[in-house]
Amino acid sequence: MLNAAQIMRDGSRLTGAREGLLAGDQLVRAPLRAEIAASWQRSLAHGVRPDRLRVPYSEVAASDGVLRRAVAPVADAVGTDLAGTGVSLLVSDHEARIIDRRVPDAGLRARLDRLCLAPGFRYGEDAVGTTAISVALSEQGPALVAAGEHFADTLTPMVCAAAPVTDPRTGRVLGTIGLACPADAASPLMIALVRRATRDVEERLVAGTGGAARALLELTATERQVAAIIAEGATNREAAVRLFLSPHTVDYHLRQIFRKLRVTSRVELTRLVVAQPATGQE
Repeated sequence: MLNAAQIMRDGSRLTGAREGLLAGDQLVRAPLRAEIAASWQRSLAHGVRPDRLRVPYSEVAASDGVLRRAVAPVADAVGTDLAGTGVSLLVSDHEARIIDRRVPDAGLRARLDRLCLAPGFRYGEDAVGTTAISVALSEQGPALVAAGEHFADTLTPMVCAAAPVTDPRTGRVLGTIGLACPADAASPLMIALVRRATRDVEERLVAGTGGAARALLELTATERQVAAIIAEGATNREAAVRLFLSPHTVDYHLRQIFRKLRVTSRVELTRLVVAQPATGQE
């Protein structure tokens, strides 16, 4: 388990560091990780105040349905495993808006409600400052924000971890999967758990793709670019100019594309490319 007492002691020092930052002091003497310091600076630039927690609310967008469908079975499984641990699971969209959660403990659910860690509330850095969700989205990687590392004073009793979910079909960040709990329930396994959960969701996104789309995913990045341009009706020479390649190189890539997709003409290739969703949106 994480040392809750040490976390809270560091939290006291970090509270003083936040007060100094607001007064114009530098963070060089603060016990602060680089990604947290950068997030604090951005939070301050957004005008966020540590003594005010104002979480904006808006309805969950229908376009988040792709993420919600892929996450639901994973969230259900993880939520069951979290029973009795004092830890909750949170799912956010790419704008840090909570779109789903699993909270096995009624007392923790009430606590999260008071913090507005509930569907529809947006925990972006520009709104509430440094959180695991906002750092995971900003850094595009797993993040842990413990106690006093939060920018908002109201959040300092909590420890949170989050990791971004990236759609393997498009490379687009769809949102995050996170865990939140009081400091005395925190575990060093939180980061490992959110990493595993995001991998499971990303695998489901690919598994839900049709056979032709999976074949397209097996193409290299350059091959996908060539396929997309050829599907627009471009010649090999025109594709070469647009991609800063030689016509011979484009011809080579096109042969590889035909082999991998098992097509024999540009018409067949075009049908495959056009039939696939552009971004994974609904």
